[in-house]
Amino acid sequence: MMKCNVALSIFVVIVLCSVFSGCVAQGNESRGRPCRSPNEEFTRCGTACPLTCQNYQNPPQVCTLQCVIGCVCKRGFIRENGVRSRCVRPQECRRY
Repeated sequence: MMKCNVALSIFVVIVLCSVFSGCVAQGNESRGRPCRSPNEEFTRCGTACPLTCQNYQNPPQVCTLQCVIGCVCKRGFIRENGVRSRCVRPQECRRY
């Protein structure tokens, strides 16, 4: 009986933590998570392999299917040279 109570208590704590963290994440999102550039937008499921000036003409053939939470480039923009770089239009890329 004691094992059941402990297991139930752990389960309840996990559920409460999940619910609370979901509420916190929603709260940040509803306030408009700050992205650095007007060419970025916040998403809860972005790609782990964003297009960049270096790879947009030959996109990665293999990428993980995991969701990445954070700021991504808006449609029509790509990362200049990495995940943390600014979002630019492809024609703004320097020759790489």
